[in-house]
Amino acid sequence: MILTTICFSLTLTVVRYIGTDMPATQAAFIRYFFSAIMLAPFWLPVMRRLLMDKKNKTSEAVKTKSKSLKFFILRGAIHSIAVILWFYATNHILIAEVTTYGYSIPLYVTIGAALFFGKHLKH
Repeated sequence: MILTTICFSLTLTVVRYIGTDMPATQAAFIRYFFSAIMLAPFWLPVMRRLLMDKKNKTSEAVKTKSKSLKFFILRGAIHSIAVILWFYATNHILIAEVTTYGYSIPLYVTIGAALFFGKHLKH
């Protein structure tokens, strides 16, 4: 947790420092690029197992993977937009405000989950 906090703080500091020289979309791309490099040793074996395992070739597994892939792509797109907006906000408002908004994210996620799953659990 300490390492994660340090990494987020460094990211915020770097984005704020280079903010006037680089658009938010480019900063987000660089963040994703370095994250992919750091996470590659972990997700490559998982991807190999998912793609090569014969149990994953059944029609039900293919349907599940197809459905999951659509949600995964949607989640990735929403997260990418959120990161770009976060970097943009970092350059245009006070860091204290950005941090405050960041700490309020769990509240919004909880409310959204309650609204979304509340509808589905009533049936």
